[in-house]
Amino acid sequence: MHRTLAGIPCALTLLVAACGDPTSDGGNNGGNNNGGDTPAAAVVRFAQRTDTLSPAESATFAAEATTAAGEVLSGKTITWATSDPAVATVSAAGLVTAVAPGSATITASADGKQASTSLAVVRTWKAIALGSQDPMEALCGLTLDDRAWCWGGNDAGQFGTGTPGGSVPTPTAAGGDKRWHSLSLGLHYACGLADDAQAYCWGRLGKQPLSMEYPVPTAIEGAPALASVTAGNLHGCGLTAAGAAWCWGRNTEGALGDGQTTNVAAPAAVAVTGGHTWQTVQPTGVDLTCGLTTAGAAYCWGAGFLGAGPDPIQDSVPHPVQGGHTFTALVTWFNGACGLDAEGRAWCWGQNTSGTVGSGSSTDATVPTLVAGNLRFTQIAGTHDRVCALTAAGQAYCWGAGFGNAPVAVPGGHTFVAIAAGAGRSCGLTAGGAAWCWGAGPLGDGSTTNSATPVRVGHPAGAPTA
Repeated sequence: MHRTLAGIPCALTLLVAACGDPTSDGGNNGGNNNGGDTPAAAVVRFAQRTDTLSPAESATFAAEATTAAGEVLSGKTITWATSDPAVATVSAAGLVTAVAPGSATITASADGKQASTSLAVVRTWKAIALGSQDPMEALCGLTLDDRAWCWGGNDAGQFGTGTPGGSVPTPTAAGGDKRWHSLSLGLHYACGLADDAQAYCWGRLGKQPLSMEYPVPTAIEGAPALASVTAGNLHGCGLTAAGAAWCWGRNTEGALGDGQTTNVAAPAAVAVTGGHTWQTVQPTGVDLTCGLTTAGAAYCWGAGFLGAGPDPIQDSVPHPVQGGHTFTALVTWFNGACGLDAEGRAWCWGQNTSGTVGSGSSTDATVPTLVAGNLRFTQIAGTHDRVCALTAAGQAYCWGAGFGNAPVAVPGGHTFVAIAAGAGRSCGLTAGGAAWCWGAGPLGDGSTTNSATPVRVGHPAGAPTA
């Protein structure tokens, strides 16, 4: 994979002077023009660079030669070098390509003067999860050692550290001392599958007066061993290895799929009825759940847009989605869902206030409707107010809030292998283990600034690099 990243302007001049008087130009009178020749460089400084890359990523470095007074000498040839080509290579034009985790020094030279900067090549993230509905929700990721790290909102204890707090701009240790196979974030809470094969949730599950608060990871009870868990706004669900679904949380509209409308306070859980074998079950942002069987048939239950047409309905047991589609993937959002067919086409249905159906119009869709643009996707992710998807080439597209009612390419030229969507923001993961997020800050880069262009999530202190 090859990708060019925008460089970071260097605020400080990095200079390693050659031996001797730094203003000397070898008899050229202190850098003055001698017989019309361009004076020798007194200083070489970086005009563009970056501090961190992940394997297979590239960035264009730029340097300039100046006089002792800081006047840029145009036309000077900059020679590039790397201290360790096994970590990072550099071309004659200053294109730096990360090869493997480690540290390398990149040097720019002209007329015997040089500037050097350190480049860290790291492989950081293996998964990213984002919270739903509230743009100030948490974002979390798993590093290579299966540790959880979160940034963003922690007001309800979404970090699972036992101490709720405010918003955090950089990745912070989360999830207690456990190691995690997967994470999923809902509204004010998170759930995960730990390496002890137990499913846990933490934070504030539900709304008052029915909410339950768990400051640290608390085991889900009443269900057999779960192989995956997914957090919605006010309810969550999990799957066993055999494809049986279990759900917990608010059930006033039948979103737990057990044929009842009785709330089930987490960490208890009830079985979804119907005898289906599921490959995924996705709770939405309201009182709706949708699932995809191993045969590719979509079902929804609860209240709202069940994909059953012609109007939103309520059903406390799985209800087949109309249209006869066979899907390979399914995601949900605030009050709707999307599926990918075998050709990679996206079909969506639901409330279309934010353009989340992606059909090019603002009309609600009560049955699966083809997403505009004639695009083909391999992955899809949904959340409160937007949907994002990846093409086979790794290009990310999003539609809904902040993008409009049809797919729009995410800027920046990044190539992703995984994508996640959250309320007001989205993130992508590269093959080299870098996470990039865009939308409402904080995005994990140390600032709280919003960014329409993906910004790189920082490497947590103490996390492994390979």
